[in-house]
Amino acid sequence: MDEVKIYKPDSFIDEPFFSIIVVSYNYEKTLGRTLKAIKRQTYKNYEIVLVDNGSADNTDKLIKRFIDKNSDLYITHVKIEENIGLPNGRNKGIENAHGKYIIFNDADDWMEKDCLNEMFVASDDGKVDRIIVQIRDVSTDGKILQVRNFTDNAPRWIATLLQGNAFKREYFIKYNIRVPQTYMDDMYICLNFSGYTDSYKVVRKTLYNFLININSTSGVNSLDTNMVYKYMDDLVDCIMPIKSRITEREWMELEYQFIKNYYSLMFNYGRNKKIKDIYNFYNVLHSKMIKNDRNYLKNKKISFIKNNGDRFYGRALTSFFAFAERIKIMLGLLYIYVFLSKIFYFNV
Repeated sequence: MDEVKIYKPDSFIDEPFFSIIVVSYNYEKTLGRTLKAIKRQTYKNYEIVLVDNGSADNTDKLIKRFIDKNSDLYITHVKIEENIGLPNGRNKGIENAHGKYIIFNDADDWMEKDCLNEMFVASDDGKVDRIIVQIRDVSTDGKILQVRNFTDNAPRWIATLLQGNAFKREYFIKYNIRVPQTYMDDMYICLNFSGYTDSYKVVRKTLYNFLININSTSGVNSLDTNMVYKYMDDLVDCIMPIKSRITEREWMELEYQFIKNYYSLMFNYGRNKKIKDIYNFYNVLHSKMIKNDRNYLKNKKISFIKNNGDRFYGRALTSFFAFAERIKIMLGLLYIYVFLSKIFYFNV
């Protein structure tokens, strides 16, 4: 049975502006850094929703020690006896949050000290439905891998990672939005939320650090072929139902994300395949794409030169792969890529 304890200082008369949901399952080695980064935020009107998802290490002791030492912080502690998985753990956080906005902060990630303040300013005193900041990918040895930056005309569909966002909580309640048991849970929440809301603000500052571990459950070396096919099915299930709720122009922008993620699946999860398996691998993914969106190669947002809201790196690769499919050399390109990836490391 879940145990929920709320530690609310007298200084909090009204609801907190942000609820920062941190779900931990055996993250005692990194959780301390995450909590310290939250504590040193320059903006102070927030609640930390700490979900201990059945941890078997010292997470519980770490959380209790943090609560004891920080009586000035608004903390909701949700203790779950047995691990119910990350999606359900996040849902427990949603259900026990009290803030105007919800932020998902992984237990091994950390925010820059001005992250909440920049989000607050961008929210226009709570009028904006979703605030998105830039994310820095950091390896486990501290190396900066990339910055997920935005252009000045980034569409609301461009950010599909759950982290680095502030979502207005009222929409989770109104539309019963919950994190699903799917490989594409991040994308599902981001896209469905945007499909129900009108306003968003992109902050072109890098304010969230995302720890990358290639040996994680979503790592490129950990998925067999059937799991990649399931990823594609989940991608379809995330995106296609939204089509009926948006305008034709918005669908063109969302469809571009569909296409981009289709290519990402093909190459990022194709490089660990055997050469003899590539033919079937490509044909299955391609047939799934054609079945659900036969005219995707006619999308006008696919452009190497024109700024379509995607960063140059993303639109260049997407345009190149689309061109390869149009002239029917994609399979050959994929063969070459898989062969070279056995010798060199590529990240598409």
